[in-house]
Amino acid sequence: MIPFGLLSGFMDSKEIRITELGEDGFRFRLAEECPEPEQFLICFYDMKKAGYRRVEIRRFGDECSRGAMPAGSTAS
Repeated sequence: MIPFGLLSGFMDSKEIRITELGEDGFRFRLAEECPEPEQFLICFYDMKKAGYRRVEIRRFGDECSRGAMPAGSTAS
C-alpha cells in the first residue's frame, strides 16, 4: 500500500486508499460500498515544492466500480 502522505485519493468526496499504481491505471479500496463515481481526485506529494499536485479524473471505464482505474483513463 502507498502511504497516504505521498499519494492521496478521493472518489467524489470519499477518501480512497490507493493500493497499486501503474502506467495503465490504479487499484483502490474503500471503507464501504459506494455508487458509481463521477470523478476521482488524486494528489501526489512533490518534495521539491513541498506541496501536493492535484489531478482530477472525470472520464474512466467501467472497471472503476470494481476498484480499478483501467488503461485509457484521462485526467482533466
